[in-house]
Amino acid sequence: MPKGFVCTMDEFRTLFTHAKRRGALFFVKDHEGKFLHANHSHIRHLGKRSLGEIIGKTDHDFYPFNLADRYSRDDQEVIQSGEAIINRVEIVKNQKGEMRWHSTKKIPFKTTKGRSLGLVGFTRDLHQGSIIIQKYEGLSQVIEKIEKEFCGELQSSTLAEVAGISVRQLERRFKIVFSKSPREFIVEKRLEEARRRLLKSRDKITTIAMECGFFDHSHFTNAYRRHFGLTPKEQRQSLFTRTPRA
Repeated sequence: MPKGFVCTMDEFRTLFTHAKRRGALFFVKDHEGKFLHANHSHIRHLGKRSLGEIIGKTDHDFYPFNLADRYSRDDQEVIQSGEAIINRVEIVKNQKGEMRWHSTKKIPFKTTKGRSLGLVGFTRDLHQGSIIIQKYEGLSQVIEKIEKEFCGELQSSTLAEVAGISVRQLERRFKIVFSKSPREFIVEKRLEEARRRLLKSRDKITTIAMECGFFDHSHFTNAYRRHFGLTPKEQRQSLFTRTPRA
C-alpha cells in the first residue's frame, strides 16, 4: 500500500471486512481525532463494550497523555499531508499492562469527490504472528527499561546488555523498527514527558527540563521547538490562550 493511498467511501466496506479477517483493530476518526466508528476488537481494546461508549471521544479519553498525544500528532500528520502512515511499528501497554508490539496503518478518508472526512486506521498485534515478532525479540525489555529510566543517564551499552546483543546490533534494530537511534528514542520520550508536565503542572520550566534529563536549558528549548514546533515557554503560555467568543 503506497503512502499516497486514500480510502474513499466505496472502499470503506472492503477495508472493514479485511480488518475483521486479519483480526486487526479498525477505527475511523474525524478531523479532530474523534471516533466515528470502530470494530468490536478496537472497542474492547479501549476497555469498552459498545460503539456508543467511544463515539465522539478521542484517544485522550482512553490512553495515557504521552501516548494519546503521539497518536493525535500522527492523525494530524495524515489528515494535513494527505499521505498515509504505513506499517508503523510501535510497542504499547495493553489494558493488562503488558508490553505488546503493534503495526499501524493510518489512511486519509475522503468522499469519492475528494472531500476529506478524517482518517481510517488499522492496528495489528504482531504477537499473533510468531515469525514477525522474532524481528523485535529483545527490544521489549529495552523499551521497558527506557520507560522507567529515560530521564536518567542511559547508555547504549547498558541497553545492549539488557537486550543481549551488541551496541551495533541494537542501533541497527532501533533504526529498522523505530526509524531512529536509541538516543533519539530516549530524547523523544524526555520531550513528551516535559510536554505533559508543562501542560499538567505548575512546575518551573527549568525544573521540568532538569528533571526530564535536559541539563542545558538552551538545548532543551531548541530540541523542544524542533519536535513540537514551539518553545516550552510558548507551550506553557498556550494554556492561558482563550479563543474569543463570537
